[in-house]
Amino acid sequence: MARLSVPRSRTGCKTCRIRRVKCDEARPSCLACVRTGRKCEGYSTSPTSSHGSNPAHIIPITSYAIPFRVPGSQQDRQLLHYFCVQGAVDVAGFLPVVFWTRTVPLAGHHDPVIRHALIALSSLHLDLTMVNTPSNSPVSDNSSDPAATGTASEKTLARYGNVLRALQRRIDKTVTDNDKKNRAEATKGALICSALFYCFESALGDGQAAVKHLDGGLRLLNSLRDNGADKDDVADSEDEFMDETIQVLGRLDLQATFFNQDRPPLLNVNPMRNDKSTHAAATCGSDAFFPGLAEAQLLLTRLTNCIFRFLLDNSPPDLVNSPVSVDPNVLEEKAWLLNQLDIWEQKFGVLKSLAIQEDNSADTTKLNKSQQRDDSLVRGVQTLLIQHRTFQMLLTSRLPENSEAVFGITPCPDAEFILQLSESLLQRQSESDRRQIFSSETGIVAPLTVIAIRCADESVCTRAMRLLQRSRRREGLYDSGTMVELIRKLEMLQRKKILEDAEAARRKVDVEAEAAAARVKASWSAQPLDHSAQPLNHSAQSLEHAALKKIDPAWRGLDVVGEHMEQLLLADDVGGEGLWECKAGSRKIR
Repeated sequence: MARLSVPRSRTGCKTCRIRRVKCDEARPSCLACVRTGRKCEGYSTSPTSSHGSNPAHIIPITSYAIPFRVPGSQQDRQLLHYFCVQGAVDVAGFLPVVFWTRTVPLAGHHDPVIRHALIALSSLHLDLTMVNTPSNSPVSDNSSDPAATGTASEKTLARYGNVLRALQRRIDKTVTDNDKKNRAEATKGALICSALFYCFESALGDGQAAVKHLDGGLRLLNSLRDNGADKDDVADSEDEFMDETIQVLGRLDLQATFFNQDRPPLLNVNPMRNDKSTHAAATCGSDAFFPGLAEAQLLLTRLTNCIFRFLLDNSPPDLVNSPVSVDPNVLEEKAWLLNQLDIWEQKFGVLKSLAIQEDNSADTTKLNKSQQRDDSLVRGVQTLLIQHRTFQMLLTSRLPENSEAVFGITPCPDAEFILQLSESLLQRQSESDRRQIFSSETGIVAPLTVIAIRCADESVCTRAMRLLQRSRRREGLYDSGTMVELIRKLEMLQRKKILEDAEAARRKVDVEAEAAAARVKASWSAQPLDHSAQPLNHSAQSLEHAALKKIDPAWRGLDVVGEHMEQLLLADDVGGEGLWECKAGSRKIR
C-alpha cells in the first residue's frame, strides 16, 4: 500500500526535515528527536506561539530533560523544566550539588508545597536573568515586562506568597496530627522550603528575611537531631535526603555567619568538638585521599564550622585587637585546626592533580569511576581550593592578631593564589554567556571581597576589584556589584581619614610654630640690646626656622605629609582609577 503523501513542514526542526518526518515543534528540542535519541538541530525560523509568548525571551538551554507527568498547569511545567535544565545549574554554583539538580526536583514531584516553592524560585530566577542580560542578547528586550524594573514580577511574588501560606497551613495542621507519615512529609517540606526561601530572599537582596527562613530550618533540624528523631520524623529511606539537606543547610549556615560575623553557626556539625579524637573524625578523617568532590566539600564545611566557632568563642568584640596574651589552650587548638587544614590539602592532592593535569595515574585510579577529569571537576577543585586558602588566611591572622604578617605583606602569595584560581574560573565561563548568575552556594565573591578589603598589596586589591566587576555573580548573600560599591565606599572613607589626619598634622605644626616663634621673640625682647652683635638682616627668619627644627616629630614629617596630600589630590583629579594607584601605604581596613 502506497504511503499517503504528507506535506513537508517548513517550520519543523532541521533534523526532522532531513528525515522527512512530521515534527511536533517542541522547544527547545522536538519530542520526535528526543524519543529516538537523535540530536535536535533546532529551528531555522521561530514559529508564532499560539499562547502569544515573546520569542525574544527564550533563553538558550544547555541540556534537556522535560519533567513528564508533572501535575500543574502548562506554565508550571515550563518553569519546572527551566529550573531542571538551567536554574538548578546556576543555583548550585561552581560545584555539582545533587540537592539542587536531583533531590529538590524529585521531592517536588510528590509534594505540592515543595513543587510550588520550586516554581516560584524558578520564576524569580527567570525574571532576574532576563533583566540582567546585556542588551546585545535576544532575551534583553523586556521593556514592557514588569520584571524590567530589576525586581520580581507581580506574578512571581504572588506565587511566593501563596506557597508561604500553604506551608504555614501545613505546619499548623501537623501540630495536632498524630499521623507519623504526615509529620514526616511536613518536616521534609519545611526543611527543603527553608533552603528555597533563603535562595528566593537572597536573590532579591533581602538578607534579613533570607537568614530568618534559614534559621527556622536550622532550628528544626537541630531539634530533630537533639531528639534523635532523624529517622522517625522524616519519611522512610530518607537517609540520603537528610544527608544532602544537612550539607546544604550547613553551607548556607556558614555563609550567613561569614556575612555577619556576630552570628554564630546554628548547625553544630560536631557536638563533641572538644574531644580531639572525635573532632578528628568529624573533620579530615583517616582516609588517605578524598574519593570525590562531595567528600572533600563535606569535610571542608565541617572544618570551617569548627573554625568559625573557635574564633567566635575566643574572640569577644572588645578583645579582638587587645594586646593581652592568648590562653595557651587557645593557641593549641588554633595550631590543631591549622594542622587539620594542612591535612585536608594533602588529602585533596589527588583531585588537585587532575585539575592541574599532573601525571599521577597511580593515585587517580583509586578515584570513583564517575569522577572524571572534566570541566565540572576542574571548577569544583578550584572553588574548594579558594575557600580552603581563604579560611586558612583568616585563621592564621587571628588569636593573636597577626594581620600584618598575613594580609599586610607585599607581594602576598596567598592572595595571588586566590586571584589566579578566580581568574581561571571566570575564564571557563562561556564568553557568549553574559547573564548575571544567581547562585545560592559560596563561590568566589566572598573570598575576593576579603582580599580586596584586607590586603595591603595595591595590585591585589585592583585585580580583586576587577574580577568582582567582571563576575556579575550573586552568591547567596554576597552580590559582586554590591561588594564593589562597598569596597569603594570604604576606600573613600580611608582617603577622607588620611586627608583629615594630614590637615590635623599641618594645623598642629602651625600652632606649635607660632608658639615657638612667640617664645623666641619674647626672649629677645627681654634681653638688653648688644650693639656689638652682627647685623640681624635675617634674624626673624633664621630664629623661626631654628625654633621649628626643634619641634619633634611633626616638623620633620611635614614634607612627607605634604607630598602624600599632593598624591591624594592627584587621585581626585584622575578619577576612580587613581583611587587605587595613589593610596596610603598603610591602607588596611577592618
